[in-house]
This record gives sequence, C-alpha cells and structure tokens, in this order.
Amino acid sequence: MCKAKVYIGISGFSYSHWRGIFYPENLPSTKRFEFYTNYFQTTEINSSFYRLPQEKTILNWYISSPDNFVFSLKAPKVITHLKRFLEVEEEWNKFENRIKLLNEKLGPVLLQLPPSFKADDENIKRLSERCIVLCLIHKLSPNIYLLYIQILIHQYKICSKAFFYRAALKRKKT
Repeated sequence: MCKAKVYIGISGFSYSHWRGIFYPENLPSTKRFEFYTNYFQTTEINSSFYRLPQEKTILNWYISSPDNFVFSLKAPKVITHLKRFLEVEEEWNKFENRIKLLNEKLGPVLLQLPPSFKADDENIKRLSERCIVLCLIHKLSPNIYLLYIQILIHQYKICSKAFFYRAALKRKKT
C-alpha cells in the first residue's frame, strides 16, 4: 500500500477581505504569510499565472516558511493559454529555473488549461513532455467526466512517488 502525505492549504495567502475573518483585524499585511503558516502547510501561488515572481520574492517565501512547507505554483498563462504548450522552451525554462529556487519546498506545478484545450493525443503528448501533472479527462455522459491525475516523477525529484487519482466531475450545463 502506498502511503501519501496530505497537505492542506488555500489558493493564496494574502487577501484583504480575510481581515477579521481569518486574519486578526490589526495584523499588518506584511505578517499575513507568517500567520498563514501557523495554520497551513501549503499554499497555491496563483500570481505566477499572470507574471513570473521575482527572484527575491521566491527566496523570501523560502526563507520565511517552515521547513515542511510546500508551494504549488501555477504555470504562466503565456505557456498554457497563449502558446498552448507550442514553442514554449524559453518561457518554460525561465519559469522552471525561477521556481527551482524553492528547492525541497517546491510542490506540484498547477496547469490551468483553457476550456478549448482538448484532451487529444497531440495535446497530451505536449503536456507529458514537460509537465509534472498530467490530466486526462474522459467523457462518461453529456454532463459527467472522469478525471485522471498522474503525478510524474520529475527530474528534480519534486515528487518521489507516482500515483493515480480518480474523481467523477459534473460539468455545469451551459
């Protein structure tokens, strides 16, 4: 039996509207991440979808997080949406070299794909050539899809085990 460690976190850690709900009213915004790490062991960095985080920002996350903390960064939209994984070597290498600064605290890279990105052989091949997470979606009925997620062993050993996850998803009617 394969044992996996489960990390629980939230998509992001610095939202002003959380003041008084999660963060104390008087907590300065510069202290939000430190406060967050007292309750969660992981977070998704969504801002990397819009722009590459600065090196000093990545290093600050690394230094100011606990030893067992894990960061999951979203791949840039220029790779996933604009270029759709075609001729993205320069962008991917720049992204990968920057996020490697997180060392052992680097978790999975999240791929937000556009709705028009089909799970055909060509696209799956492009994804599997460079990605840590490979998602395959199978249509079971007009509104139910089966999602397979395979976490691959990456050359930098971001993931040490490979496992599969299945979930039935209901698609909203449009």
